[in-house]
Amino acid sequence: MKNLEIKIQKWQRKLKGSKSTKGQFLRSADFDYKDFIKSPNLKIVYLLNKAELSKYKPYISKDFYEFLEGKAR
Repeated sequence: MKNLEIKIQKWQRKLKGSKSTKGQFLRSADFDYKDFIKSPNLKIVYLLNKAELSKYKPYISKDFYEFLEGKAR
């Protein structure tokens, strides 16, 4: 989530002193699984077992699948 925090801070600095801040929002708030798996507060609540997870392998990006497989039982 550090990526998102950095973007918000840059956006806030850009708006500082602006007279038209009402209704402004951050459009480029992008993040993906890589931002979450590095979080020390990550808690996996539900994860398929390895046999079930393998059925979805073609639909999951390689790195993310490997992460999930490493956590699965």
